[in-house]
Amino acid sequence: MKIIYKNAELDISSWYNEYVAKDPNTPQEILTKILRIGNDDWVSRYAALHPNCPAEILVEVLKRKKDNDVSCDAVLNPNFPSQILAKIIRDNTNHDIIRLCAVENPNCPIDVLEEILARKKYDLLAQYASKNKNCPLKAKIEWMIAVGKITKEDPQKHKIEYDEKLVDDTDFNKFKDLVSESKDNIKISQTKKDFIDIGYEQRAEPEHCMLEAQKAIGGGVLSLALEHGGDLIHRMNDPNTFEYGGYGYVKEKVDRLIYYLSNSYGFIKEHNENMEQNKKYRKIDDYTYNVNIETALFNYIQAHKKLKKYNRAHILANQVAISIAELDVNEALRCLYELKSHMSSEDEWVDFCRVNLVTKIDQNID
Repeated sequence: MKIIYKNAELDISSWYNEYVAKDPNTPQEILTKILRIGNDDWVSRYAALHPNCPAEILVEVLKRKKDNDVSCDAVLNPNFPSQILAKIIRDNTNHDIIRLCAVENPNCPIDVLEEILARKKYDLLAQYASKNKNCPLKAKIEWMIAVGKITKEDPQKHKIEYDEKLVDDTDFNKFKDLVSESKDNIKISQTKKDFIDIGYEQRAEPEHCMLEAQKAIGGGVLSLALEHGGDLIHRMNDPNTFEYGGYGYVKEKVDRLIYYLSNSYGFIKEHNENMEQNKKYRKIDDYTYNVNIETALFNYIQAHKKLKKYNRAHILANQVAISIAELDVNEALRCLYELKSHMSSEDEWVDFCRVNLVTKIDQNID
């Protein structure tokens, strides 16, 4: 590690790697140099999330206005100045995902969280504010009442009367009619904003759980698969590529994942070898290493299970991420091949991934 630091001092950027950016002992000056290179890669992302990263360089990253993954991670870092977080959130011209990351930051000012909830809106900004650990309970309860998440119930309303003569449950049958035989193709229309919002949601908790899982694993094929598999829903609902469902980006990730998982060498075999190498490098015992990975993967799975899914494409993409984390290669491949079967052309893909959308490409977002 000293050799790497020595070379890093000489600005030999090729020596910067994930191990340097993730090492808890990496000094501030090295993290600063990594971020000033200006790359949008995992080395920069780990540097931006590093607990030793100085506030000055985090602010400098944001001022570039690139609104990329490194910018998001810089804003998420608890070292980011709280007064600038407040400015980011209050400025509606900032990218939505940057504002959401600012709200999620544990250093977000309490008065800003209260201000967001006082708008009495049930949007992503408010939902993130309500989940911040610093959010005052009173403000959260008042917001939940205002948006209808908490109501006063009449105890008599829930009195159950059983009618033995009732044979056909009409209401239940109507509900079943909304669901296909596979029980996953819900026939309820959603707006363009609804679709884009689940892309933003994927970039929040699931994305951060993915980073934590990659930190726990330490690199290798599973780390790569978790990244690409978890990103599918975001890519198909990214506002910048919404018109064509992120076709090129999604197809590239689907093809890459199929290659990783179906490689003749064996995905699980390679993953196990990666784990052994990472344990030796980190000098960590088997029990601690395995527990850290299992915990991180569990959190990753739970975060992805919470995501909304409006059509078959969303369900398949979501299941890909979950199956990879569960190391269920066959199920992940099954879902990937089904996605790929709808990618023979951009038009076919758009038709598939926009099922249940009110209007495909001309819905306005406020």
